[in-house]
Amino acid sequence: MCATGITLPPFIIFDRKSHNFQLMSGETPGTLLGSSTNGWIDQELFILRFCKLFLMTVPKVRPLLLIMDGHSLHYNPDFIRIAAKEQILIFVLPPNTTHLTQPLDKGCFGPLKSAWKAVCHEFYCKNPGRVVSRYDFSALFAEAWKRAMTQNNVTGGFKVTGIYAFNRNPLKVDCHGKQEGQSLLQETGLAYIPMYSADDEERRSCSNLSLEDEPPQLERSLSEGDL
Repeated sequence: MCATGITLPPFIIFDRKSHNFQLMSGETPGTLLGSSTNGWIDQELFILRFCKLFLMTVPKVRPLLLIMDGHSLHYNPDFIRIAAKEQILIFVLPPNTTHLTQPLDKGCFGPLKSAWKAVCHEFYCKNPGRVVSRYDFSALFAEAWKRAMTQNNVTGGFKVTGIYAFNRNPLKVDCHGKQEGQSLLQETGLAYIPMYSADDEERRSCSNLSLEDEPPQLERSLSEGDL
C-alpha cells in the first residue's frame, strides 16, 4: 500500500499444487492467485508478487521507496537485483518493531480481521448449517477487503507510525520516559527508531545469514491466506 492511500490488489495463496481459478470467483479486481504445497509464501511467489503486483501497480516515478519488514524472503538476490534495476530503494524496518513501525499493522490488519469476522458472521446467518469453503473465500474476503482497506485506514497507518507525514514523535519516549502503555524503550530496547538504513557492513552480512540468524517466518496471514 502507498502513503497516498492507494492499495495494491491482494495476493491470495492456496495450499495446492496447481491453480484452480474457480477458487477466485468474486475476488477483488486485480487479485493475484498463487499456490504452494503448504499455503505459505516462498521465494518464487514473493518474486511473482513483486513483479506482477507491485511493479505493475505503483506509479512510474523513480526512484521509489519500498518499506518492508525483515522477513527472510526479502533477503533474496534476485529480488534485490530486480529492485535495483527498477530504481526501487529498499528500506527494511528494524527487527522487533513492526508492531510500532509498520503501517499495515497499525492501520489495516485490525480493521481487516474485524471485517473478516463480520463478513463470515453474515454468511452464516444467511446460510444456516454451511461452513465457509475455499470456494466461498474469495468473494467473502473481497467484501472484507473493501470494508477495511480504505484510504483513511491506509493513510492513518502511515501517519501513526510517523512515516508520512514524517514525524519522529510517535516513536519517542517522552521527557519523563513514559508513554501510554509500555514504552518503546521497554518493548524494543530502543529509545527511538533510527530513520536510516543499516551500514554497508551490516548489509553485506545479510548475504551470509545462517538459518539461526534469519528472522522467523510470519504466521499464516489469514486464516488469512497471504495478503
